[in-house]
Amino acid sequence: MWLALDADGVLQEGSHLGQLLPEASVSIPIAELEEPFLTSPGFAAEVEKWSASNGVGEFAKLIASRHCAVKVDAGIIEEVGRWRRRFDGVILATNQVEERLASMMGSYSRDFFDVVVASCNVGYAKPDPSYFAALCHAVQSPPSSVAFIDDRARNVLAAAESGLVARRFPRMAGRLEMRRLIESIMA
Repeated sequence: MWLALDADGVLQEGSHLGQLLPEASVSIPIAELEEPFLTSPGFAAEVEKWSASNGVGEFAKLIASRHCAVKVDAGIIEEVGRWRRRFDGVILATNQVEERLASMMGSYSRDFFDVVVASCNVGYAKPDPSYFAALCHAVQSPPSSVAFIDDRARNVLAAAESGLVARRFPRMAGRLEMRRLIESIMA
């Protein structure tokens, strides 16, 4: 059994998209800007272009830096580490733009993930069933041999409908909840 873990809301706290730039006088639709780039390159350039055309060009670099900032939950990492030998491997299963993925990977030890399945690399984003097919293909395992943990109900439902063993982790619920979910998978 492989263990596939989402990043934002499970392994790490990410930037809250609506609060990236509270000092800005214009509402910055980061989620809308980001969505097309979850499966293709070009996010940073799009943010820069949007910022310039909306009179907040000076904020473009700040937007990108805050969007790329993450805080890894050390307790979750330790808990997964306690269980990892019981799994075939650990997969990072995430929807990310390439710039943020590159930045956040520096927050983890090099050997924490055996496989990284990021939307920007596979061309599909969760909850698209093609994303879960790509995830299973990446580890050469049938869906029933992959346990998937995510904080978003729609992603968990799509994973379950794709045949994965899926569990919902309440956003940033902590180490004990991760232990409970892993125990339920291993039972």
